[in-house]
Parts: sequence; C-alpha cells; structure tokens
Amino acid sequence: MGFTVFLTACSRNCFVGNRVAEEGFYRLDVDYMTGTDRLTMEIQANNTLSVQFETVKGSIYMEIKDQNENTLYAGNGKGVTEFSVNISESGTYSIYVEAHHAKGTVHIQQVVGKKVHRG
Repeated sequence: MGFTVFLTACSRNCFVGNRVAEEGFYRLDVDYMTGTDRLTMEIQANNTLSVQFETVKGSIYMEIKDQNENTLYAGNGKGVTEFSVNISESGTYSIYVEAHHAKGTVHIQQVVGKKVHRG
C-alpha cells in the first residue's frame, strides 16, 4: 500500500512527500514532516534489513525493535546513512519514525538470504 500526500498548510502533524509500505519494504521520502509514522514487518530469522536513512533538514528519529521490544537500531539519520540490521529471530518487528520540521529519507528493504525482497 502506498500513498502520496501534498499539503499546503500544516497544523501540529504534517506530512508532505511519499510513503510506501509493502511486505518487506518501507520507503518514506520526506519533503516536510512533523509527526510520527509506525509500521510492523514480518521478518524471518537470518534475514537482513538494508537501511538507508538520512536527515537533510530538521530532525528525524527512527527506532527498529524486535518482537520483544528490544531496540536493534535507534538513531537520527546523521553520520552513517547506509547500514544493515541482522535479524536473529523470526517475528514481527516494529519501525517507528518521529520527525520535527524535517526533510530526509528512510528506506528499509528486507534481504532474504542474498536476494532483496520487495512485496
């Protein structure tokens, strides 16, 4: 499921950009965002999440947690912008994004073995 939102006036929560969330794939291209986004992803053991995360303006905070609420990644998209998260147990993983007057990107793609999985 994907959608694009263009808003001209924003109150407390605002998103201008493109969001795509499919099985094994999440993309958030932010032209402007203040607010939060959450999703869950079913991931099998020994797979990897390939992550591209960059904050260009404002602040974007992201967390990736396992099914037991253990934090596998928490950061602000500055410094290292491409990395992998290894998955040791099968389960439902959660992704949380919080942005304040932000511009940037969050791309997460599940890698099954050595093959990239996209919906």
